Amino acid sequence: MADAKGFRIKIDEANYQAVIDGMRAITWRSEESVFSSAINKTAKHAQVWWADEIKKVYIGEWPKGVLARSSIKPSTAANVGATIDFKSGIPGLKKFRATPAQTPTRFSRSQPKTWRKLAIKIGGEEQYRSFYLGPQKYYLVYGQQRADQTATRFAGAFMATFGKHEALAWRKDGSDRKEHRISGKGKHGKFPQRYPLGQAFGSSDRAMADNPDVHKVVDPKVQEFLNDEVAKALDRALKRAGAK
Repeated sequence: MADAKGFRIKIDEANYQAVIDGMRAITWRSEESVFSSAINKTAKHAQVWWADEIKKVYIGEWPKGVLARSSIKPSTAANVGATIDFKSGIPGLKKFRATPAQTPTRFSRSQPKTWRKLAIKIGGEEQYRSFYLGPQKYYLVYGQQRADQTATRFAGAFMATFGKHEALAWRKDGSDRKEHRISGKGKHGKFPQRYPLGQAFGSSDRAMADNPDVHKVVDPKVQEFLNDEVAKALDRALKRAGAK
């Protein structure tokens, strides 16, 4: 069960009452300690099951790191119930799958040429210069994050680099192929101002873990394992009580 802090693993009412009834004769160990022992063992397995199922539902580099990015807040006698926290930022869609890998700027040599303003760096500063060039190559760019879905085409998109981060991006100008805003002044005075970049994002770890297709596989396994562990923990406590 998901809450504001993560995915909570706790005892259902039937198991809770069974342990209470079974431990009436035991005074040296609390019911809460029996619950916590079973819950914590279950949480460790559930963390792996969740990560494995996410890797089946989603594709690419990002889902592979879910287990390493997750954490467990264990159950204690004072606070019965463990929490599995799948916490991450929101990754760019390229962390899943995006094609082509690169979209280098290329211009046709065979088609009619026109004057085009392009951004270039001079002495580390971005400036605009005009060139006599043919039409720019237009790429068909696709992104996908789920294994069972077809890739989505992103009109007017390209691969951009932000420092060390690569992303599937586009100009926020509302059209497929426009590169610059023609009217108004940009930061270089007479040169046109470029539209800011938009980026296609994928799902965070929490969103992937909370996917119904992940839940329907993981939840029954967690509940079955937890029920077994509660029964085993109670059985061990009763055997120790009989030996005393």
